Formats: sequence, structure tokens, C-alpha cells
Amino acid sequence: MLNEKQIDAMDRRLAAIHEAGHVIVAMHLGLLSGYAWITPNEARSDEKRFWIGSARFPGAICLNEMERPMLACSGVAEVCWERASVDSL
Repeated sequence: MLNEKQIDAMDRRLAAIHEAGHVIVAMHLGLLSGYAWITPNEARSDEKRFWIGSARFPGAICLNEMERPMLACSGVAEVCWERASVDSL
């Protein structure tokens, strides 16, 4: 069973991977300006996540109707990361 410190570290890593997924797809789509960050979830009493994050890409307004969902859904990177970690065991 994981202790709270281990859960915090795992959640921090998954939050970073999630936001990095947005950044990687943004770069692939040619959006070279923007930012992403993670921060401790201060309102954790009603949520399970220790860490939350966000990504902003001002140039996303110029993306077409197929590219916008790609950028929005790219945050599922942590799901892919978890699956790859489990599959490698």
C-alpha cells in the first residue's frame, strides 16, 4: 500500500505527463509559443488529485477543426504512460 508521500509523487508525475502531452502535440502542430504548468491542488478536500495543471497556447485559435481536438485530447498522455508502465512489467 502506498503512503501519502508516494501517492503525491505519483500524482505529480502524472500531472506533469498530462501537461507535457499538450505541449508535445502543440509543438507538432506548429504552436511554438505557449506554456504549461502544474501546481499543488489546494482544494484537495473535494478532489482526489494532489496536483493540477493547465496549458495555454495563444496560437491555438488558428488551428483547424481537426487540430483543435488533437490539442485538447493530447492530455491523455498519462493514460498512455500508465499503460506502457504496466505493459513493461
